[in-house]
Amino acid sequence: MADRKNEPHFDPLDWEDEDFQPIDVSEPLETKYEPDDPEHEEFEAPDVSEPRPPRKEIEIIEEALAIRRRDWIKAHMSYIYAAVGVVLVGLIAFGIFTYYKSTNPLSRFVSSVSKDFGSSFDFDVKMTEDGEAVMSYQGSIEPDRGKHTVKAYYEADYNRYSFTGAVYADADIAANGSYYDQKWTVHDCTDQVTDFFEFDRKFRSGGFDGGAFLRFTGIISDFSTREVESMAGILRDRFSTNSPLATITSSQIEEGTLYEYDVDLYELFSMVQKNGASLFYRATDYDRFSAIFDQNKGVVEEADCAIRFVVDPSGYMTSFEITVTAQDVEYGLSCTMSDFGAAEVEIPEDFMKAAALNAAQE
Repeated sequence: MADRKNEPHFDPLDWEDEDFQPIDVSEPLETKYEPDDPEHEEFEAPDVSEPRPPRKEIEIIEEALAIRRRDWIKAHMSYIYAAVGVVLVGLIAFGIFTYYKSTNPLSRFVSSVSKDFGSSFDFDVKMTEDGEAVMSYQGSIEPDRGKHTVKAYYEADYNRYSFTGAVYADADIAANGSYYDQKWTVHDCTDQVTDFFEFDRKFRSGGFDGGAFLRFTGIISDFSTREVESMAGILRDRFSTNSPLATITSSQIEEGTLYEYDVDLYELFSMVQKNGASLFYRATDYDRFSAIFDQNKGVVEEADCAIRFVVDPSGYMTSFEITVTAQDVEYGLSCTMSDFGAAEVEIPEDFMKAAALNAAQE
């Protein structure tokens, strides 16, 4: 083992360095942490001078999530404003669309007809050829949607003969009949009344009950209910605004608002021929329709068809008219309605006796 007694001894107090500067410890030092990361500039040390109650882990997690949400919102504020703008624009567009759908001519047609049949009224229906009446019905009707009752009484004129007609329906009996040659001929109409109110219920809400319509008109065996409803939807859309199928105008007149449709019959029948084969239950019926249309395309192209109706300031439809002019002959169907809510229907006693007798026999 080497002898260390003769080695020189190092004394740190005797060490000297030219660059060494002694530290002045006469005053306390001030230290300040200046981080390079700007994200930590707002950091504040928690106050630990007072004891705090222990926190649950779930509280710490929820606070951390809240802080993260606030930070995310600050970082994505421009995207949030853009998204809110898109939503507002969509709501405004939807509002405009809803308003338009509630005020377009077809909606006015539906609402006014529904209002008419929500009360009693007088009516005058005519079918004409070149302005001359070939058939007419004049009378009053009193339906009650709540009770599902109907009363109607009218005079019918077919030029060559005329007759009196009546309809009565309540919870116990439903009958329609005609008075001719001093005698009432009466038939049960329970199904027709049921179909009428079923169609009316859906119609006044903007729908179309194809089954009730076909049953009421007696052509349920000729057309497909589903396809009729589908076609009604297509026509509803195309008749709601100007389209190749119809041009719509409206104007203010003394009686209220006049709506006029200029209908392109060729476009209408072409649409049925191209896309309406499924409307028909039997292929032979569709073939017959197509053959007749093909044979008369020239006549249909030259034909004029106009639909007009008037809605008064109270929302009632007071007149409805369809005219078709083909080969210099004008065919028309018109109906005027009046005395809404005030019209009264008196059913003759001998009709009620005939109806009760008919019900007893069935």
